[in-house]
Amino acid sequence: WWWGSGPVKGFGITLTIGIASSMFTALFVTRVVLELLVSRKWVKSFRMLQIVGDTNVRFVAISRYCMVVSAIVIAGGIAAFVMRGENNYDIDFSGGTVVQIALREPMAPPDVKKRVAETGYGNAVVQSLTRAGQASAGTRKWLDYEIRSRQVSSIRWVQEPARVPLTDPIEAQRGRVRAEISTDRLIHRGDILARLRADYPDVEVIGQGRSEGEERFSGYILLTDAPSAGAEDELANAIEQAVRQETLTGDLRRQFGDALMPDAFVDLENSDGAASVTMNLAQRLTAAEVKERMAVRGIEVEVEPTGGADSGPAGFRVTAAGMAARPLQQALAQAFQGNLSDPFPQVEQVGPHIAGSIRVAAVFLTVMAWLVMICYIWFRFHELRWGVAGVIALVHDVLVTVGFLAFFGKPFNMQIIAALLTIIGYSINDTIVVFDRIRENRRLRREPLAKLVDVSINQTLGRTILTSLTVLVVLVSLFLFGGSSIHDFAFAMIVGVVAGTYSTVFIAAPILAFGQKTSASSKVGSAG
Repeated sequence: WWWGSGPVKGFGITLTIGIASSMFTALFVTRVVLELLVSRKWVKSFRMLQIVGDTNVRFVAISRYCMVVSAIVIAGGIAAFVMRGENNYDIDFSGGTVVQIALREPMAPPDVKKRVAETGYGNAVVQSLTRAGQASAGTRKWLDYEIRSRQVSSIRWVQEPARVPLTDPIEAQRGRVRAEISTDRLIHRGDILARLRADYPDVEVIGQGRSEGEERFSGYILLTDAPSAGAEDELANAIEQAVRQETLTGDLRRQFGDALMPDAFVDLENSDGAASVTMNLAQRLTAAEVKERMAVRGIEVEVEPTGGADSGPAGFRVTAAGMAARPLQQALAQAFQGNLSDPFPQVEQVGPHIAGSIRVAAVFLTVMAWLVMICYIWFRFHELRWGVAGVIALVHDVLVTVGFLAFFGKPFNMQIIAALLTIIGYSINDTIVVFDRIRENRRLRREPLAKLVDVSINQTLGRTILTSLTVLVVLVSLFLFGGSSIHDFAFAMIVGVVAGTYSTVFIAAPILAFGQKTSASSKVGSAG
């Protein structure tokens, strides 16, 4: 919760509330309900489902072989991780752009992925979003998709934004600013121009360097009027955003064409003391409803539908006397906020420096979680080796999960880090249950510690398996039916829960017995 944002932060808050309410329910609500059932004699006996019967497995003896298997799995996972290199990381950790596209008509995921690949973004991740469209011939289709691409155009500043020295005093007052850039790929001139003109209406974009036709260049000279102080830095940020974000959206716009929802406002015109704007709405309204909304704001307009199908976006040509096009556009944007058509409802970019910081923070949080667990178990069981044994198992669980993610080509993002931290919390809880039973048996029986560990694991084996199975039922359901946006998270949790159950039985508890011949009950108090 402290580190995450968006869905990850929401997951952290939900999980925290769930754990707190679950503890309250177990301690108070369950007791009240149980007392009621017993007092009314509705329940006379309790029987637990026996997943396994009485067992006498020598876990400590076979744990050495299991540790060898774990070492092989972890080594294979590390090898897969190293071989994939930067492909291990989603844009959260490598930098890139996230674009949400809105389509006029539902389209199947394979068709969207094919078009994105043809655009030149073959490694982009394409996920369908929740707004489902009509199904056709048994194929599920969607109107909204999220496209995540790690391909970000890099900028080299040939000349950072600087004021152009002008000898004419009148021209000097305009504060002309000039910048020159070079990029690592050909970029469409219209993409940069469309992005910058929102804030710099008089911007000039001149292509140079390598070219493809008359509109795609590897370098640009940019000129604009910017009389305000600090305009150079603002222009530099705007240029970087234009190159890195608009490159992807521009390529997608050309590839999908009319399949995308139209822009909210096009064809702004000023003529004969009146302004005209073509406005596209996501949900259909009548011309009378458009006039009524503008009349409420004190603006009289003429509205002419631009035609179109009975479904999909609605287009209108809106004309107002005595206004300029820009103020009319702003008034329309306020009046129809939330219903404006937008082919790209969301465009986000993670820069390389931010991505590097997130990567460092993810490693830091994971290591801190391990250290906190060592201290907690050390405090609870009064011996450091109990904490070390528990954390060795946690490191095992994380490395196994990371290895499986790398082997199956799952990209690392903030959701995966949230899954890894959740796995740490789940696994240590299971381990502490076994540790508690070992501590209880040490006070009751003076036997070799290896024998007590075997007895304790066998006694809690049914509970361990039952707990893991109930969690896996939920996770498998999420994996199969939760949709693509949560698929990788569920996969990581499934691997982590299985690894955590395995490490509790074959890693954490047996480590306590290594080098210990007899039980030393005096060293472990009853606190905890």
